[in-house]
Amino acid sequence: MFVSDRSFWRWYFIFVAILSVWYLYIWRNNTGTWFSLVSASFLIAVFLIFFDKKINLERFLYHQYPIPDFVIHLTSVLLISIPTVLSFFYPTQIVFHQSGKLLLLFWTAGVATWLMQSANRKKLASQNFLLVFLSGGVLYKLGLFIPEIQTAPFSLGWSEGSRFYNASLFFSPIVYREIFALPVLHPTRYLLQSIPFLVGSNLIVIHRFWQVILWIGLVGMGSYSLVKRLNFPNKFHALIYGLWLFLFFFQGAVYYHLIVCVILVFLGYNQKHPWRTLVFVVIASVWAGLSRVNWIPVPALLAVTIYLLETPVKRENWLRYLRFPILWCLTGGISAIITNRIYALLSGNDPGQFSSSFSSYMIWSRLLPNTTYSLGILLGLLIVVLPLMLLIFQQIKFNGVRNYFKWIRTLGLAGILIVFGVGGIVVSVKIGGGGDLHNLDAFMVFWVVIATFIILNRFTFETDIQQNPQPLNFGLVLFSVIVPIALAFQQNANWNFRNVNLQYDDVFQLQQAMDIIEEYPGDVLFISERQLLTFGIIQNVKLIPDYDKVFLMEMVMSNNQPYLEEFHRKLANHEFSAIVSDSVSTKKQDIKDSFWIENNLWVDKVVYPLLDYYEPVYSLQENTIVLLIPRVQVELYDRLSRIKSK
Repeated sequence: MFVSDRSFWRWYFIFVAILSVWYLYIWRNNTGTWFSLVSASFLIAVFLIFFDKKINLERFLYHQYPIPDFVIHLTSVLLISIPTVLSFFYPTQIVFHQSGKLLLLFWTAGVATWLMQSANRKKLASQNFLLVFLSGGVLYKLGLFIPEIQTAPFSLGWSEGSRFYNASLFFSPIVYREIFALPVLHPTRYLLQSIPFLVGSNLIVIHRFWQVILWIGLVGMGSYSLVKRLNFPNKFHALIYGLWLFLFFFQGAVYYHLIVCVILVFLGYNQKHPWRTLVFVVIASVWAGLSRVNWIPVPALLAVTIYLLETPVKRENWLRYLRFPILWCLTGGISAIITNRIYALLSGNDPGQFSSSFSSYMIWSRLLPNTTYSLGILLGLLIVVLPLMLLIFQQIKFNGVRNYFKWIRTLGLAGILIVFGVGGIVVSVKIGGGGDLHNLDAFMVFWVVIATFIILNRFTFETDIQQNPQPLNFGLVLFSVIVPIALAFQQNANWNFRNVNLQYDDVFQLQQAMDIIEEYPGDVLFISERQLLTFGIIQNVKLIPDYDKVFLMEMVMSNNQPYLEEFHRKLANHEFSAIVSDSVSTKKQDIKDSFWIENNLWVDKVVYPLLDYYEPVYSLQENTIVLLIPRVQVELYDRLSRIKSK
């Protein structure tokens, strides 16, 4: 993985040149200072690539006075913080694109590496560079979470309010003084999110902070569990791999409630104690069964994957060799399916709603680049898979194909990847998906496990030949490191926080409306912004559990006619005294718009029926939230209109 310092700097400048060309191509019409600096860096990099053998790099290292370690570390942290700070605090003044942010991090990590080499030559430059470069990528990824920790009462994203509401259902007797049905979608995610309710917290900022902790903490623990399994002899190398793995899991992203299965299997798997492994597979399978239908086989097959990677067949009978993998699959699968069905029956919901995804529309155009996902599923997946695939080919070529091939192991590992790869692609093209690679999360877990076992020589050969570690091509290593960082840089965010005072002005106005509406028959339906009721921000309003925005959208996408017809019937009968919803725009979108099919179905099946029987009184939060009342309530309309005019 690591190379001599001279080879490292050559590779370093090759990638500086490549990234400079990428940036110059993206911003070819820009003639500003930043464009000039990138052009200069390209020319310098090209010069150093071709004349590096004539330049004594040692003369550029500063050895005259020893530099204290803490100064080096502090300076390195400050340097790799520059891309994050500039991206978040000055998103418009410095136009980056991920190519510019990546190039800037490359520069700053290179300077930090030079400082570390000048002060201490014990480690190779390539080692120090990978550490600081990956640390810069992780720092940026962590920075993306900062705007999610706010005290603003209104939802920060399309589904955020629904997530808090679903989490509250596990403690509905405490939160609402009434027992409601449990969540249908992602129950284990909301179970994890519900923990602050257990300690009686009703501050929205605490729940937002806890959600960030779940993302960072569980993905970090999942990375640690795989690092521990690989048993690195060098802690420095383990740290580098752990940082890379943390970023790799966020490429999908791999959801943190799936990571729980990964942690359980990796920490519980023991090659010498298969019955202990079985216990952890069953526990993880119960969790998977509570999570998603397509995760049911994940725990058992993850244990099987480790088994196939670490356990040679030798001359053992194939049925005897597979006896424990078969046992894990049968026991784990049955445990997950039984758990899934028991939850469906006891959750208080119609069990048929748990299979809504099987009747969803398929949008095959999302396999290719489109407005919903610019890369498209296939190209996005290829970008994630390709770097490790090239490193795998290098290792297999060096060690010999025969050492890796045994039909049981080869077919087993390939079959697992094919099943989850094809399954993830199919789920991704279902309506509501295809905006990123998160539906390929299980495939990404299996891919990174199999790939790293082979690349890092943890695959056990069928022969007794001792494996000699093969120096990996550092260019491919850099490529595999750059990809997850570049995809993290693709996410643009800034540290602008919502104006809480203005939001609470709208809350006060909405509360005044609720106090008036209380005098009229019927209950208020919050299709969106249910967290206002969950956290007691809006008082004296009874929660109607049906028709939450996210679940209503799920029923629209799966074309659940009985559910939608019941909703339309209640609208026609004016069973709700008022409705709080997102914007009720009837504008139809086309292929040039993101998630245009989902929008048009929502307009047809929700907005039009809603406006047939209810009319907007006024809107809040720059027309993103609308209060509607029955069309026959003229007096109520006048009273509410006067609130708005004050």
